[in-house]
Amino acid sequence: MYGVLDVLEVVSLMMYVLARFSPYEWYNPHPCNPDSAVLENIFTLSNAFWFAVGTLMQQGSDINPRAVSTRIVGGMWWFSAYSERRRRPRRGGKDGTTRWLSSQCGRRHLVVLDATWLE
Repeated sequence: MYGVLDVLEVVSLMMYVLARFSPYEWYNPHPCNPDSAVLENIFTLSNAFWFAVGTLMQQGSDINPRAVSTRIVGGMWWFSAYSERRRRPRRGGKDGTTRWLSSQCGRRHLVVLDATWLE
């Protein structure tokens, strides 16, 4: 089983390589000069990693893929990250939403409260 960081690295590297090979990811940084020989690509290695992390955390970023190949990889990564977050059970933190209570017999029971104002 692969770890999340391993998959983040693979997706970032795939986005970086596909963005470098695709002509649709390159754009003219000076739109007033249409004959400019200088083209830029927004997907540097750090930007590709930031895109993957932002997708995993469901925060998004200003870095959006333009080419079909990078959009497909980004969409598959978004869908798998979203479905992974929905599949995992949520654990309560220090806010009191989930507690373990011990009974007098020594058994443990899981009590899930719907709101924290009950404390």
